[in-house]
Amino acid sequence: MAASRILAVQQLRDKIFHIDRAALGMRTGSDILAKASMRQKLLHHYPPNIDLLALSSQDPRLKPLQLQDVWYETQRTREEALQARGKVVRVSGKYRLNISFIKFWVSTI
Repeated sequence: MAASRILAVQQLRDKIFHIDRAALGMRTGSDILAKASMRQKLLHHYPPNIDLLALSSQDPRLKPLQLQDVWYETQRTREEALQARGKVVRVSGKYRLNISFIKFWVSTI
């Protein structure tokens, strides 16, 4: 509910029930401000769905640098290390099943 609507409902309730908030020393809460949303600032600082690596590949001056996605490379090395230990690797919200795990699971049935 908007602050103005809440204040209007509170004033109406005070009139109906004859409540004198000033005499009772009660606050109305009208001087309390809500925090401003940081959404626009965050969207401006971190624009959604922009692949910086893809943008850099479009610039011919950056081609000699051969830029790589560091996050992707670390995830790939992590997955390879997990697979080497026989662990199940989680990728994009889905589980990639290891063949040895499937054989173990089938043998237990």
